[in-house]
Amino acid sequence: MAVQRQVLGLLAEVRVESGAALLLISHDLAVVAQVCERVLVMYAGLIVENLPVTELLDGAAHPYTRALVGAAPTMTTDPGTELATIPGRPPEPGETGAGCPFASRCERARERCHDDAPGLTDLGPGRQVACWYPVRPAAATSHTTEATS
Repeated sequence: MAVQRQVLGLLAEVRVESGAALLLISHDLAVVAQVCERVLVMYAGLIVENLPVTELLDGAAHPYTRALVGAAPTMTTDPGTELATIPGRPPEPGETGAGCPFASRCERARERCHDDAPGLTDLGPGRQVACWYPVRPAAATSHTTEATS
C-alpha cells in the first residue's frame, strides 16, 4: 500500500507539473476515487457509463457500474461479511450478441436488452450511459426507479 501511494502521488505530481492528462486503468475503485476526475466504466470492451468520479459511489446509473460499486469493500465493511458478487460470468471475446453485453447478468434487463444494444445517451451535463433502463441520477440510490424509453 505504501508503494502504491508513493507511485500514485508521483504520477499526480508529474501530471500537475507537466499539465498532461493521466489515463488510469484499474479495477480498484478506491484508487479511481482518489486519483481521477472522470470515470469511464467498460464492460465487454464497451463504454457503458461516463460520469464524474464524485458521482461514482452514489450516482451511478448503469447496472454494471452499480454492481461494481456494491461489490467493493469499504473501510466500514466487516471483514467477516461476504462481499456482493455479480451473478453469471462475463462474455468471452466475440461472444456478445446483438443486445447489451451485460443483459444476461443484469437484474433490470428486459427483452429489448437482449435484442438491441443501447448506445451512449446523455443523462445530463457530463453524464452518459449505455442502458435502456438506467437508474435515474436523481434517484441513483434506489435500485427500483425506472427510466422511461
